[in-house]
Amino acid sequence: MAVRPEKFTMRSIARVAFVLIAYSASRACARFSFNTQDLVLLVNDSATLTLTLTDNVPGNTTLILSTNHKDLLTTNISKIEVTNSTGPNVWPIELFGHDAGHDLLKVDAYPASIKSSDAFVRVTLQHSNELALFSVVVGWIYFVAWSISFYPQMYENWRRKSVVGLNFDFIALNLIGFMLYSMFNVGLWIPEIEKDYSARNPRGLNPVQLNDIFFSIHAVFAT
Repeated sequence: MAVRPEKFTMRSIARVAFVLIAYSASRACARFSFNTQDLVLLVNDSATLTLTLTDNVPGNTTLILSTNHKDLLTTNISKIEVTNSTGPNVWPIELFGHDAGHDLLKVDAYPASIKSSDAFVRVTLQHSNELALFSVVVGWIYFVAWSISFYPQMYENWRRKSVVGLNFDFIALNLIGFMLYSMFNVGLWIPEIEKDYSARNPRGLNPVQLNDIFFSIHAVFAT
């Protein structure tokens, strides 16, 4: 029995379409990722991360590793050639810290159809873990000391049931000052604003700590 040409053509088109869809799906499932996306690294120290390829790569792929600031952070390799693979691949990536600040390590895959958007690491570079801890402790001591200072006067006013010599101008100035201080502190913890700050100050860390936010908001309500 002869096969009609139009049926043969439709079957051929369907087979080609199926192969293309399967090929695209196999490429789409390939993904690169690091074992962590946040890292604290000391200056003049190194750390090793793991870059993992999940699923399979049907064709040859080139990975380009890059950082935003070469004077802050470098890697032992900048390019990886991935050949046809049917299983997970793992590459150790060594990072070297050169100066304090923050940087971003990212991986770009070529061809771009390979998913590499998860292959990035936010790196915070600092001089000393002990110094960072000391800064946090002093910050919370500052918060407690200044917060407690509000309450003796508040208690005295409550006990007397009156306030002698109350100056509304002084209260208004205090309230405005603490509100603006709170807006500044909270603002630097908003991801979009923090990202813009980091872009303008690549060598600096976020100066606002959690205790700064607590103190400024507490001061607004205490006033």
